[in-house]
Amino acid sequence: MIAEAWARRRYKAAFTNKIDEALGEANETQSWLDDAVDAEYLSKKDFHVLDDRYQVIGGMLSRMIDRADDFCKQASTTDYRSVVREEDSPFTDH
Repeated sequence: MIAEAWARRRYKAAFTNKIDEALGEANETQSWLDDAVDAEYLSKKDFHVLDDRYQVIGGMLSRMIDRADDFCKQASTTDYRSVVREEDSPFTDH
């Protein structure tokens, strides 16, 4: 979903929606971690390691939503065919 968000960064609403979906999936994963430790499929030590990682990832995704303007610098009406490239690209227009 993060890759899709990046591909759709031309539209802030689409970018934010995809990052929000990724955050929802992260929350679901955290819920599964809770279930796994409760059912003793996962040790408490491993749970805490994974939960700490979840907290970091969730924080990053939340900040991406809060800073969507930094990722979506072009206006949604931008015609990318007229945007000047800053560096040479290996891709051609044909």
